[in-house]
Amino acid sequence: MSDLPKRITIDEEGPREGFQSEKKVIPVADKVRLIEALAETGLKHIACVSYVNPKRVPTMADAEEVAAAIHRKPGIHYSALYLNQQGLERALRGPLDVQGSVRITASETFSRKNIGKSVADSLVEQRMSLQTFKDRGMPVEWGVVLGAFGCN
Repeated sequence: MSDLPKRITIDEEGPREGFQSEKKVIPVADKVRLIEALAETGLKHIACVSYVNPKRVPTMADAEEVAAAIHRKPGIHYSALYLNQQGLERALRGPLDVQGSVRITASETFSRKNIGKSVADSLVEQRMSLQTFKDRGMPVEWGVVLGAFGCN
């Protein structure tokens, strides 16, 4: 058992993933209350909102309002999901932490259902995001393949 890590890091995706999966809109105050309660547990990373098209994901139409209402604790990385250049620009205007990242889709169906674009068009968006990171001197720290094991 000596080969087990001495420490692990948990990135909490529950608020972002959970709020956007709900059928009805959760009030901003309730979203903020959950995020702030999670911050009290000692987590170091909390994904709070998604900057996505509100027509596709109505439960995230209040992303800016939620992000602005969070009373942030020092030492916690509060993040947001963005899938395209427009979402990235919204994230950069907001108060949450933005890391350079690239998200590509492995599934045409996933891309059309979740992003509203083909995989090819989504790749063009990612190139635009990479240019934005470069222009701002932001390193690209990680990448994600969405829908790698299926499509929701």
